[in-house]
Parts: sequence; structure tokens; C-alpha cells
Amino acid sequence: MNRFISRFFFAPTSPNALGFCRLLFFALMLWFFGTRDYSSWGDLPASMQNNRIFFFRLLNLHVPSAKTLAIIEFLWDGWRPHSAVLGRPKDVEGYHDITRYPEAQRIPGLVLFRWDAPLFFANAELFKERVLAAVAGSPSSVRWFVVAAEPVTSVDVTAADVLAELDETLRAEGIKLSFAELKDPVKDKLKRFGLLAQIGEDSFYPTVEAAVRSYVRKHPAKQRG
Repeated sequence: MNRFISRFFFAPTSPNALGFCRLLFFALMLWFFGTRDYSSWGDLPASMQNNRIFFFRLLNLHVPSAKTLAIIEFLWDGWRPHSAVLGRPKDVEGYHDITRYPEAQRIPGLVLFRWDAPLFFANAELFKERVLAAVAGSPSSVRWFVVAAEPVTSVDVTAADVLAELDETLRAEGIKLSFAELKDPVKDKLKRFGLLAQIGEDSFYPTVEAAVRSYVRKHPAKQRG
């Protein structure tokens, strides 16, 4: 078995085929370990660490260094990033993850959502899924959906297409899509992709607080209900 797999991955073949095989292997490793919720590779239980070593030895590879594993984990974090619905906790400044602050106050009709990664082809559909899940999970009928976008350092053309579809989907349900704290270079990209015109320049806010104030000002009745 070991000899067969070694020949499959490392026998003389075309560079493209060899590269694909190695990429497939590392993708499987990302899936195997990335679907477990560990803050770092060093937190893996001993049994899983042994499994990790076994997989690499099975392919006659050296067990990766901490730097290699950190790179793999970094790539996984980009593909399956953290996201959170935000609320304002009592006696804590700013807006924070409601799973960490269950008592945090949420404004009726407004969903604040943070995405902790660039938006690109590998995670764009996941972004859309999580946005729609946050809308579905809102305790009140949603009027505005604001993405706290400071961690979004880039948007590629595939993600731009997904954003355009998402905006149309939300608009059809009477929900306004907005962004807060989006960096100017990323905003310039959206402008080139035509998204600024579609979403509306007035839907971009310098801070989350500014977006909240704008919502409250335009929908005061919501605060009474």
C-alpha cells in the first residue's frame, strides 16, 4: 500500500499531474484537520497528532515543520473564515460577537455581521450562505444588513459576482445591503466591478457606529417596537 501510494504521488510523471496530486493531498489534509475546532495545530490531541504524522509518513514525506503547518492553517482560515453577528454588550465599548456576549443588545430590523477574511473565489459562496443564515436567524424582520468589513482586505471578481447576486436576493426581500469600515482600495475594486453603482455609494459607512446611527435615524419606529 505504502509503495503504491508513493508511486502514485512521486513516480515520474508530468509536472502538472504531480502538482495536482500533491494539491489534492494537502486539500484532504486541510479538510481532515480544518473541520476540527482547534485554535492551533499544537492543540491537537495526541491521537490526532499521531494520525497526522502517519499520513505524512505514508507518503514518504517529512513531517511538516511548524511553519508549514502554520501556512496550511492560514490558507484554511481564508477558505473557511470566522464570521459573527454583532451586538452591543452592556458596559463594553463597541459591537461584539453575540455568541461570546449572549446578552448583547441587537437593534430590531438591523443585522450587523462581521466577516474575518478577504472575499475571494474559495469563500464567496460561504459568505453568501452565512449572510442568508444570519438573516433567517434574526429575531426580528430584517430591514438592513450591514457587513462590518474592516477585515475584508480584498475582493476578487468571483466574489464580486456573488455580492451582486446577494444584493439582488436581499433587495427582493426588502433588505438593504450595506458595508461599514471597508478599506478604500477594496472600495475602489468594487467600483471597477460596478458594485458601487448597484449597491449605492450611500450604503458605505466609515464606521459601524455611523451605520447604526443612520439606520436608527431612518427607522425610528423600529426602536419603539
